[in-house]
Amino acid sequence: MSTVETTSSDKTSVEELFRRLDCPVMTTSDLMDEFEISQQASYKRLNRLYQQGVVKKRKVGANAVVWWFVDD
Repeated sequence: MSTVETTSSDKTSVEELFRRLDCPVMTTSDLMDEFEISQQASYKRLNRLYQQGVVKKRKVGANAVVWWFVDD
């Protein structure tokens, strides 16, 4: 599997997905389904965006994390 690099297109893609979902939060499963990538790739992509301050996250269960887009 190729490495997951976060680019401005990743930010745009994630932002567009948030708007289409019409939901304030997203899960790695949402990203997996939309872009047909593995859970690990989905998590890495969202975590890189988190490290860049593009999204925030919160653990909501034993193994569940929700992510939300930070408006500029």
